[in-house]
Amino acid sequence: MMLAIPRRGLTTSATLFSKKPKARRTSFANIPSDSLPRPVNDPPLVRISRTMAYLLRHSGQREGLAMTSDGFVRVRDLLEHPNMRSVNFQTLQNIVRDDKKNRYYMKFDTMVTDDGTKDSWWICARQGHSIPEVALDLEPIFSAKNMPVVIHGTTEEAWKAIAQVGIHRMNRNHIHLARGFAQDGVLSGIRSSSKVLIYIDVAKALAYGIPFFLSKNGVVLTPGNKEGYLPPQVFHRVERVGRTLTRLPLQQDGPDTQS
Repeated sequence: MMLAIPRRGLTTSATLFSKKPKARRTSFANIPSDSLPRPVNDPPLVRISRTMAYLLRHSGQREGLAMTSDGFVRVRDLLEHPNMRSVNFQTLQNIVRDDKKNRYYMKFDTMVTDDGTKDSWWICARQGHSIPEVALDLEPIFSAKNMPVVIHGTTEEAWKAIAQVGIHRMNRNHIHLARGFAQDGVLSGIRSSSKVLIYIDVAKALAYGIPFFLSKNGVVLTPGNKEGYLPPQVFHRVERVGRTLTRLPLQQDGPDTQS
């Protein structure tokens, strides 16, 4: 169903989720930790990027932003949000352009209106959403030929549970994985705070019916099995990050991988 954006009666060719009449200031309770602003330690542009990630990936719909079915929000609407009003268009463009992991995408697109067509700037997060209705434009991975092993980074504490039950997508739509190590040290799909690297056997996971996708910025995504897990049976190896990589033992026994 095509829904109109209340301001000026604009509509888009993509489905828009309902827009609440008034945006409210962000509450950061019970949201993914990577989206939390850190006002003490982070510089201003990093705090803005974290707010953008939270709105575009997790809360935009319920905070009054009209969002298309493929995750785009109109730039004007984003900049009018209470937590973004100190940000101008040029600053937003700079954040998108300079983001080392290429998390965001902006486009200037024609919008269909009752009076004809109008042009507008749109922005989206390339991956990382917890909004179930968002269906990203992802490339399916049908073979492990070009990426036999992908990597998931985690913490020492999280590894204790992961070793027993596997990696869970938590409240997100996908588990994030990296294709390898970047020469510049920036690895899309792995947080810099990760101390444990889990290597996933893609061929084995595909054989168990677990789907994989590639995002526009090169992050490998999977919803996991029916319960949202990548189980330990598809782990190829696990290493602890330090001055050298230390191999950690794997437990191959566990619940049925096909569940």
